[in-house]
Amino acid sequence: MKHPNAEIRALIYAQAITVSVGTNESGNALSSVDLYPGGIVESIIVAQDYCSGMGVVCQAALAGLYDINDLPAVWEWGSVSALNQTGVAEEVVDTMSIEIEQGLITVDNSTISAVHREYFEIPSGFSYTPQVGILSLGQGGDGTKPFNYVTGQNFPGYLATQNITSSNSFGLHYGSASLGLGGSLVWDGYDQSRVIGKIGVFQHYQQGDLVVPLLLDIQIGVENGTSPLNNSNSITSLLQLNESFNGFQSTIVNPLVPYFFLPETCANIAQHLLVKLQPDIGLYIRNTDDPQTKRVVQSPTYPALVFQSTSGYLTIKIPFQLLNLSLEPSIVSLQQKYFPCQPFHASDGSGNYYLGRAFLQATFLSINWDSGNFFLAQGPGPAAAEPNIKSIQPKDTNLDSDPISGFLTAWNKTWTPLASQSQSTNTDTSAKPPGNNTSKAFPSKRGGLSDRLRAGIGDLDEKEAGTVYKEAGGEGLPHETPTDSRVHEM
Repeated sequence: MKHPNAEIRALIYAQAITVSVGTNESGNALSSVDLYPGGIVESIIVAQDYCSGMGVVCQAALAGLYDINDLPAVWEWGSVSALNQTGVAEEVVDTMSIEIEQGLITVDNSTISAVHREYFEIPSGFSYTPQVGILSLGQGGDGTKPFNYVTGQNFPGYLATQNITSSNSFGLHYGSASLGLGGSLVWDGYDQSRVIGKIGVFQHYQQGDLVVPLLLDIQIGVENGTSPLNNSNSITSLLQLNESFNGFQSTIVNPLVPYFFLPETCANIAQHLLVKLQPDIGLYIRNTDDPQTKRVVQSPTYPALVFQSTSGYLTIKIPFQLLNLSLEPSIVSLQQKYFPCQPFHASDGSGNYYLGRAFLQATFLSINWDSGNFFLAQGPGPAAAEPNIKSIQPKDTNLDSDPISGFLTAWNKTWTPLASQSQSTNTDTSAKPPGNNTSKAFPSKRGGLSDRLRAGIGDLDEKEAGTVYKEAGGEGLPHETPTDSRVHEM
């Protein structure tokens, strides 16, 4: 029987999803942890022994650590990913609970990767440790994963198989904590106020449950007024292919990673900005001493990504104000503003690019695991409309959206146009077909819950911090290639 409120939702408007994990003999939760939404199949949660022996302040403890309580491992993995990641974890099943507006939702036998050690190495050879784990957003099929003696589950699949919700699906928009727009996560539906203009409809990539849209071009434009970039209101053909894909670039949308991973394309975008690549960290640092930097960030200027979907061209605009992020010690010695685009070549030789949480600040993402479709659309700005929750049915292959005019409306009070008499370029987000855009190149902090006890998402508050722990060449980590890396590839 369905819940009395058939449209049960996890509405996320604060800055981190707080999840209770495990239970003791009295039925009380053993751990409380904050998680980013974004994993596939299993949730990734930092175990209590993660901070042991670090010799420095363990920032991950601020988001909560998981008391694994001597659970037997059902699988162990090591990993290598877009972030040059290494580590050791074991997969277990345990109770997970989330407090949402309709009450407490509990899933027994939740599939969890309990992380004992994990490091992301930067080009200098130093490594930092992540601070926040990952909440699974489901998987294809019935949302279960069989092991030798037990079957693991995740929230959206469990809710659907128990007939609590209509479909195994979700809608997600990260928003921006620094601009006062909290995130939105809805299971079994989506918040239409986070869906602006045309919706791109894509077939889900079944192998590994990946979200892989085809990228056709990257452009720079201005929504209203004159561009601060050499008076050029439109810059196109910035995309360079990592591999030859016959005019398009295979791109993985992955909320587990923070940046845009666009090898030579990063340099093409950066040449129009006051940024400089800092090789030891692999990121572009902004020149904050030049007043032009502030003009660019505060103006209605954006990079735009043009995709090919089954419904035609789709353009996602990401205002530079969302990309004015901060690096915190100890990745750098002093706080520095940076542009979150990282030169990167897929270590698996696939040539794929990655779009991480920086992209999802401005982008709505939804997956209907039942129909095999995923959806991308323009997200709103800080003055988003009031929530308007819609259901997703198992056979739905399209969603509803708000008018494209809502994009300018939601950003208007935040931007400072350079020439207000100019006409807005705010047109349908299907945009124009890209031009000659495929030139070939070489192959949480703790806290944030609102007083309404909604779950909260994504501490993407202009900061990307971590704990530097070891130098390259130091004692290595136990590592093996995972037999199933879906949790790292969304």
